[in-house]
Amino acid sequence: MVAKEKMLGDVEHLADELATLIAETNNLLSDAEAIPNMYASTADAFVAPLQRTHELLETVPKDEPHFDKLSNLVDEAKNLHSQLLQRADAWREFVIERDTATDQLEMMRKPLDDIENQPLRSADQVLLDLDTLKNAKEELSELRTTMIKLQNLSEQLDPLESAYADVRFFDVDVEQTQQQFEDLMSLIDNELHDENILIESAQQLQRELERLEGELVNGVSKEQIDEVSRTHAVAPSQQFTHNVRSSKQFCSLSENLMRNVFTAAYILLNCYTCS
Repeated sequence: MVAKEKMLGDVEHLADELATLIAETNNLLSDAEAIPNMYASTADAFVAPLQRTHELLETVPKDEPHFDKLSNLVDEAKNLHSQLLQRADAWREFVIERDTATDQLEMMRKPLDDIENQPLRSADQVLLDLDTLKNAKEELSELRTTMIKLQNLSEQLDPLESAYADVRFFDVDVEQTQQQFEDLMSLIDNELHDENILIESAQQLQRELERLEGELVNGVSKEQIDEVSRTHAVAPSQQFTHNVRSSKQFCSLSENLMRNVFTAAYILLNCYTCS
């Protein structure tokens, strides 16, 4: 009689313990604001009660009224325990994938940050930078696979809002980085186009200067030209450095070249008059 009362007391105690864990687990699994680490710790809390219940059920007669109640609680507890373990595993995998993807994105951004901070440089160097940006931008597509995996894991953690939020934030970071690559590449393309126009215009002005010189010199000696040049202090033509310039710089350089053309014409006319 005493043994039976003790057995029934143990049954009631374990039934209450399992019922409490079941209620807590149902709340945890349906909580969008849950703390993800609670999945693993709550799963651990099931281990001991389930083990004791399994041992107790082996001693309780199946015709005992409390047997079915405890047995049903065990089935429900095992099911929820399994769900908790799956959630805990999914969260661990999610954290690993999320952190790895974040590190990868930072590495992929490095060429972008480095090139944005570059000083004025030659057109050839800029072309190399443009190739670097194109290759780095293509590598961003590799993160799409990671994005799909993160999305799938976040769905396994549904309705956990923190997982969905992390996926959204990462997706925005990738899109912004891709846009920054495209903006910088477009800027470089435009500046290279302006550079080509600058070089072409400079060459055209140089040819015009040479043509004008050829038409005006007509027998004027080199000594006369040198003498008038020294008199009017004409600065030698500046050598062009093929750097990426803005349109304002182009206009300024063009004005200087035109000034040199008219100065040269003035010098040559003086030479012609002197002769």
